[in-house]
Amino acid sequence: MQPRALDTHALTRLSEVRRKLPRLWDRAAIAVADGNEELARLALHRHQVLAGELASLNQVLETHALRPRMLERIEAVDRLLEASLRELARLCTSELHLPPTVRFDPVVEAQLAYMVRKPR
Repeated sequence: MQPRALDTHALTRLSEVRRKLPRLWDRAAIAVADGNEELARLALHRHQVLAGELASLNQVLETHALRPRMLERIEAVDRLLEASLRELARLCTSELHLPPTVRFDPVVEAQLAYMVRKPR
């Protein structure tokens, strides 16, 4: 692939993956509605991690500093997103109990608090 075509392809793939990201937020909202805050925390944490990685990849592409293996990184984010969605769907049918040592980022806790408080 030519560098310009690679740029366009990478931007297209990044956009496709970014459009799927809200599904994690939706999964967290479903978990909150079902009273499963631990599952919601997990979904929000995955959302935060993947959103950060997508933002990083987007910055690299916008500067046209296409690093080697950029498409592989985008594909890896997509695989993690899909695996997270499958895992959350599976866990949604069972009760999730995280060990008490698992600590989530304050941003995740704030997002969860917002979801719990907002009217349905």
